[in-house]
Amino acid sequence: MLVSWSKGGLNLNLGFLAMPIGYGLLIGRPISRKLALFFSGIALLFIGAGGLWLFLTSFALPYPDSNFFVIEWSIIAACCLYVFIVLITKQHREWFEATKAENPPLKSFCWSVAVVTAVLHITTKTLLWWTEETLSQVYSIHTKVTPYNIKTGEGLKSLSFESAQIKSEVHGKVRMPKLSVSSQSGGEGMELEFSGVAVQPVTVTLKSEGYQANPIILNAETESELRIPMQPLEPALPQSSN
Repeated sequence: MLVSWSKGGLNLNLGFLAMPIGYGLLIGRPISRKLALFFSGIALLFIGAGGLWLFLTSFALPYPDSNFFVIEWSIIAACCLYVFIVLITKQHREWFEATKAENPPLKSFCWSVAVVTAVLHITTKTLLWWTEETLSQVYSIHTKVTPYNIKTGEGLKSLSFESAQIKSEVHGKVRMPKLSVSSQSGGEGMELEFSGVAVQPVTVTLKSEGYQANPIILNAETESELRIPMQPLEPALPQSSN
């Protein structure tokens, strides 16, 4: 929640409430048992009502989201049901209600378990949120670039490009943008084809012998085919001899 809030949004997640409840269960606090029963019961009712609504309305999620949705909520329902059944048994109810002697080593161990679980939970949720945010910004690029002589309209016989952003790997890690570039000779001269994904506009500088370099920008709105005018270099004037 804190990470999403710092980025201007709010990703509400009440999983952090499970940490003190879990700690209380480990040391045998009756209030923690009651809270665990309450939340697991509410979750079962919510999942059951949601499943019934989906069944009655014939609502269907697109593949593969539907499979992940069913598996995820089935696991959550099974865990909640297990917690509910275990905590309502007479044996466990009596253990929570019984008076317990102070046991500092046990409390230290339980605190360690609670802290480690909290750190893992927070880290996992933060990474999942960050991944979702990054993927929401990814867009595809598939563009064929055909430069031509702005004066004659003819295609170019040679073509290259430069871009500081297009790097397949940096220190062994894949970086955005992830673009593949191929060159070919078509009916209108040399062409470049860019295919891949990016999260921000990509600047590419087109170069050809005898022409001025021409920078272009590829983004989510870029058309699938681009014809780019190239300005020929002016011939150098001969130096006069005295």
